[in-house]
Amino acid sequence: MKARAASAGFTLVELVITITITAIALVAIVYGWSITAQHSGDVTWQAKTAYIGQTYIEEILTKRFDENSSSDGLLPCSNNGVQEFNGSVMPPCTAADDFGRDGEARENYDDVDDYHGLNEVPLSLLNNLFTGNVNPYAKYRVSVAVTYDTTEIVTNQMVKRITVTVTPHSSSGASPVVFTAYKGNY
Repeated sequence: MKARAASAGFTLVELVITITITAIALVAIVYGWSITAQHSGDVTWQAKTAYIGQTYIEEILTKRFDENSSSDGLLPCSNNGVQEFNGSVMPPCTAADDFGRDGEARENYDDVDDYHGLNEVPLSLLNNLFTGNVNPYAKYRVSVAVTYDTTEIVTNQMVKRITVTVTPHSSSGASPVVFTAYKGNY
């Protein structure tokens, strides 16, 4: 008698196992792609947020320390009443309660504390770059707080802490990003 040759092909059990393993692998791959797709925009909003924060910090730091400081920066304001500095009488620094825009329009801000309380869409900084409704920063918000910082220097009113908070658009799911800089009275 002749022995039967092995049949070429798969059994039903082997086929079911192969389909199950392939399905599990495909589900894992698709899940990985979906996670990647969800976070693919993170780099974009992070770059925009960093750009906006840096732009505001740079603009604010170009302004003088206080309304009462000399515009040339040679005569700082006094932290505790009238003092002399290089033979000149120093005017008092602005009280923290008086921080804000001093009735000036945004384009006329001339000292750091004028920005205190600013809350806007960053279009005002970018008007020259974008026209119409094409502003890619329109869904972002920027708020600025300015305070005297006495944590490092015991002398009151010698350093102002500038805190710029950039809030990305809500669809990014991101938390506000805080940028901090310091301006000294010198």
